[in-house]
Amino acid sequence: MLDLASAFAPDYAGAREKFHAAAAARSLAVERHLHPSARGVTGEELAIDVVMAGNADAAAVLFVSSAMHGVEGFCGSGCQVGLLRDDVVQAALGLCGVALVLVHAVNPYGFSHLRRTNEDNVDLNRNFRDFRAPPPSNDPRATLKGGYKDAAHVARNMELVATMPKAPGLFSTTSDWPRIGRMLSATMRATMSVAPPGA
Repeated sequence: MLDLASAFAPDYAGAREKFHAAAAARSLAVERHLHPSARGVTGEELAIDVVMAGNADAAAVLFVSSAMHGVEGFCGSGCQVGLLRDDVVQAALGLCGVALVLVHAVNPYGFSHLRRTNEDNVDLNRNFRDFRAPPPSNDPRATLKGGYKDAAHVARNMELVATMPKAPGLFSTTSDWPRIGRMLSATMRATMSVAPPGA
């Protein structure tokens, strides 16, 4: 039986160590992206670590990240370690033809320093915008056909949105990899679920 409690660590360094050990136990390579300048609370190196389990050519990818808000990394990291340790999960990946991509500590500085934000005091979950392009429309009515007429009309549009394909996730395996940040609201998720106009 899987000991879930042992997957969790009391600090960033311990969480990273458990993540690396779980990957090594599965003979999975860890792609390390070291922070160029910042250090952890005890002087440790900071990194975003990426592991992929399953077939690299899989038709579907399950993407699981942790520590977008650094201090929340304890829970996400423990879940990632648990996924790597779980024999049933690993077997299911092969049977289902799904690859599992784990991105450990998207915000390692915040994780280590027990902060929501990174070393520049930026909340990564609120600042994904590409500032080279004009800001996207954020009007939820833009996704509704005909705007708000009455309750029945709004309900029908919500049914239409519910039938749209689900968004592919934060990363796209076809272009703009990684394409982080367009999954902030239900409206944005619904918008991402379909091809953009002119695509």
